[in-house]
Amino acid sequence: MTKKLILLAPAICCVVTGALNANAGVVATRSSREVTISNFPYEKGAWEVQLLAGAFWDPGLYGDSRPRFDYALQSLRLGYVVTDLTGGGLFRGDLEFLLEAMGGQFFEGPASYLIGGNVLIRWNFVQGPNPKWVPYIQIGGGGLYHDADTDAQDVLGSNVEAMAVAGLGLRYHLNAKWAIAAEVTYRHISNAGATERNRGLNSAGGQLGVSYFFH
Repeated sequence: MTKKLILLAPAICCVVTGALNANAGVVATRSSREVTISNFPYEKGAWEVQLLAGAFWDPGLYGDSRPRFDYALQSLRLGYVVTDLTGGGLFRGDLEFLLEAMGGQFFEGPASYLIGGNVLIRWNFVQGPNPKWVPYIQIGGGGLYHDADTDAQDVLGSNVEAMAVAGLGLRYHLNAKWAIAAEVTYRHISNAGATERNRGLNSAGGQLGVSYFFH
């Protein structure tokens, strides 16, 4: 019996050693998977589709009897993240370019609708991995068409005009692909002196919506 145990001892050692090594390999594999951190969707090459709706009001900067133009606005945007996360501290984030198609309805003033588009540049402020809250700032510009009666007022002097945009936004992430978004935005509409009537329309307002991210 003793001789059998002596003969079997090397085999038992090999089996035990192999089992320990196998377990160590599993642990190492699990450990490497656990420390892997993805920056998606805030990494170069990520895409975003954003759908927003809200309203904008004329703050009455001219202080006279000119008509007010207040309108509801819906926006559909396609964004592309052009940089990986960069910077440090509160300014850590990435750069995103977006195309915006927009349409709206006037609920105040001698006009019915507007339709147009903008190009936007956005900086996303990203703190840490897998953030829940992501604020951003953006600026941009483009053009639009509206059906305002240009003979009845001098705020909107032509039916084809330019638009400038500046705003602040905040996302709340439900998961890596879906987020709820809210924005406060200033929008300026004018024809840049193309006609004699060119006071321009200054509007402030906000929009709420959702974002979807993908590769």
